[in-house]
Amino acid sequence: MPRRFVWFSAFYFFYFATLGTYLPYWPIYLEAQGFALHEVGELMAIALLTKIFAPYIWGWLADKLRRRLTLIRWSDFIAFLAFVPIFYAKDYATIAVILFLFSFFWNASLPQVEVLTLNNLKYHAHRYSLIRLWGSVGFITMNVIGAWLISVWGSDVVPWLMLSLLFLLWLTTQILSESRLPLASSRIPSIVHAFNAPVVALFVICFLIQFVHGPYYAYFTIYMQEQGYQTYTIGWFWAVGVIAEVLVFIYCSVLLRRYSVSCLLFVVITATALRWLLLAYYQDNIAVILFAQSLHAITFGVYHAVLIHAISKLLPGGLEGRGQALYSSLSFGVGGGLGTYIASQLWEQMPSQQLFAYTSLLTLIALFCLLPLRHAERREPLRSP
Repeated sequence: MPRRFVWFSAFYFFYFATLGTYLPYWPIYLEAQGFALHEVGELMAIALLTKIFAPYIWGWLADKLRRRLTLIRWSDFIAFLAFVPIFYAKDYATIAVILFLFSFFWNASLPQVEVLTLNNLKYHAHRYSLIRLWGSVGFITMNVIGAWLISVWGSDVVPWLMLSLLFLLWLTTQILSESRLPLASSRIPSIVHAFNAPVVALFVICFLIQFVHGPYYAYFTIYMQEQGYQTYTIGWFWAVGVIAEVLVFIYCSVLLRRYSVSCLLFVVITATALRWLLLAYYQDNIAVILFAQSLHAITFGVYHAVLIHAISKLLPGGLEGRGQALYSSLSFGVGGGLGTYIASQLWEQMPSQQLFAYTSLLTLIALFCLLPLRHAERREPLRSP
């Protein structure tokens, strides 16, 4: 692998190592600070809600200024600085402001690094998953290390881990290389004209898949604690899902060449519905929990690789930065943020098993969005060459 791709792999490692600390252990930290469960859910939703607008703002700037790498470096540096005051924040409002500022800049860099990675890969974009899998390795690493550190020093170690990882993330951006593709034109095309039926269908699927992940991202750790599992065991539950994700990333290039986008998304949607159903009714069976977590290979691994590939095909050229930003905004931002917020309002109002069962049923709505994609693929296949 060329050296420049090693540094892209390092970026993904530290970005998702940060996420691998934030998602499972930030709720534990907030709960230890005395916040109610609905407040924990609301605070967790902030980082997702900033994805609604932050990635697109930065994506538009990157497409317009053609200084993508400069924006990436500044956004990650400011995210690091914005997180520093968390050690002095104790009340809800102050923590909310800090999380808003931190996540606004932190959420900005990933979609633009996706563009840089694909552009540097040029005609070998199907190898993207081999670079991206290092993000999953970073996530796993902090799942396991974070659980051990919390068991030794308590939840107060979580913000220190976050700050250290944000600093290392910024350091990796100093070594990334700008896209080697020539600039096609200084004129910035309007993305509105690209919104045909397949593109709209794709973004609706993005929204729905991440919307139904809301209860999982906000409350899976707490849900497992309620079932009597220890923090270290829960850390491994998270890790198993991402280990499976790493394995599927290795073979994603083969899947993208062999199967259509609509076929792979059908598998993603059905696997997602099954995953929530298993968590709803077999939460006390450790073998079933491990199997449900291994489905993360499909519900995120295949899903993400397919979406990155499909968007690069449907929104190429001068739309690439905003295309990847819209994917981040509409899926992890609008979908994940809204799903997390609604889960925070319902978590104490209904049995948690019932909430996961409802999300399983809701997932199946996404199947109807496959029809426009299927029709489009009959005219022009979206598979990798």
